[in-house]
Amino acid sequence: MMISDAIKLLKEVQTLSADIKSKPLNDAIVELQESVINLSNSYLELREKYNTLKEQVSLSQNIYLDDDGFVCVKNDNRKFCPHCWNKDRKLSLMPRHGVDVWAPHEVPKPYAFDCAGCKYTVYSADEDIY
Repeated sequence: MMISDAIKLLKEVQTLSADIKSKPLNDAIVELQESVINLSNSYLELREKYNTLKEQVSLSQNIYLDDDGFVCVKNDNRKFCPHCWNKDRKLSLMPRHGVDVWAPHEVPKPYAFDCAGCKYTVYSADEDIY
């Protein structure tokens, strides 16, 4: 039996109880209706949480770190912040172009990419990451 079926049945019982004219019966029906409504609300909240978790699990299976430490999604050429992903499971897009912070011949990864969301920095040998 679905919650909607229980609500329909409660309405039918309430209609039938009108003929009986019993206050305790009517009070019990109202209390039962409130319980079913609360149960329905709880179900909707749990369903929403379930869908969110299902989406996160599905997304997590397609996430990987590239050689520079950027978070990447399979079949997507954009790069995301590893700190935002590890902390909040959010894909915060990294800038397309890096800032030259050192002389390229002295360090293997002279370009810095700062996350706009958390200011975390990832270094890369490439000035353009996608």
